[in-house]
Amino acid sequence: MNKLNGTTRTLRVITVALIGLTSLAVLGGCAAGGVKVASSTAIVTPAAPAAPVTPVAPVTPIAPPTFESDLTGVALNTVTNRFYVADAAGNGGPGTGEVLVFDAATNQLLDTIAVGAFPTGIAVNTVTNTVYVASINSQSLSVIDGATNAVTATLTSVGTNPVAVAVNPVTNKVYVADDGGGEDSSGAPVQNLTVLDGATNMVTSQLAIGGLSAISLAVNSKTNTVYVANVVGLAVVDGSKDTLIATLGSTSLQATDPNFYGAYGVAVDESTNTVYVANESTTNGLTVINGATNTVTESIPLYVLNASGVPVQSPARTLAVNPVSHMVYITMETEDMTQGKYVFSVFNGATSTVLGTVGLDSRAMGIAVSATTGIVYAVESQEVGVINITNGTIGISVP
Repeated sequence: MNKLNGTTRTLRVITVALIGLTSLAVLGGCAAGGVKVASSTAIVTPAAPAAPVTPVAPVTPIAPPTFESDLTGVALNTVTNRFYVADAAGNGGPGTGEVLVFDAATNQLLDTIAVGAFPTGIAVNTVTNTVYVASINSQSLSVIDGATNAVTATLTSVGTNPVAVAVNPVTNKVYVADDGGGEDSSGAPVQNLTVLDGATNMVTSQLAIGGLSAISLAVNSKTNTVYVANVVGLAVVDGSKDTLIATLGSTSLQATDPNFYGAYGVAVDESTNTVYVANESTTNGLTVINGATNTVTESIPLYVLNASGVPVQSPARTLAVNPVSHMVYITMETEDMTQGKYVFSVFNGATSTVLGTVGLDSRAMGIAVSATTGIVYAVESQEVGVINITNGTIGISVP
């Protein structure tokens, strides 16, 4: 475990007027060479501003960090009220990796934990208080005790390119997606899903899931179903038998189904058994799937504004779902030119309506939302944006 060692992450609070929800923009910034949690608000245009919020004094910064950060993912533990951020450029610089541990009540950095090289996937089992980190360059999975922040195991039997990890807290199973590394008899790449017993850290099964490149994972713990986005489609796995039960989209290495052009991110609303896929496509950025029937119910284009204020379709990348409010947050690949910012879209799953976009300082690499507080955590390269979006009102999260 790597303690703070005098390095510091700065925090900054920005307050602006609150306006009603149409098109949202978050203000924030990142100190040079540093990681900070940017507590932000979002403005809604073109509505007239309401009375301004009383400004909050900025938090006294902790010391500047001694390295550049490359944040790649975020996971929440709503039981312990902590959030964890994967940093692909740890204290050893590029090629190393660490996990940043934050107190979600104060946004204060509590600890840093050394993990494998270039961590890309991170997940938390809230029942066992265990954090899992997949590191692609070291071909490993780090197991972290959330109570002590100590790495209790480093597993190397999780594939040649482990890129994503997910947990079913009900069955205590851990799933790791392997972005290829092998070929079948025809020379096609093989994408595998490794299944581990969370109690023993032992591999219980490994199955081929097809597709072009396994990128992200999601688990519905209520139905015991695992979903793997693999660029050209979506693999559906029965968690009780660890068997592939359906393949949505293309069954070849070519993206032939427009609902899954560049299927990159996947998330599940467990309360409605609805699956959402973010596509790196300019035509269908968001695909909505009925989890009971494994059928596509909607394909929804997502938009940003060009320099003239005209909506243009944008590819999507990652997404997160709040199963209480049924809001879906989808990161965009294209910059909104009117804001001069990259954004994430806000989609109301209950009404199938895109509510607007929230501006960020740079392209988001990961996103998560707390079903308890409604706060959204958007991970950018050197910043975690903390955005309070509750009942259609944009507010502020104060450290």
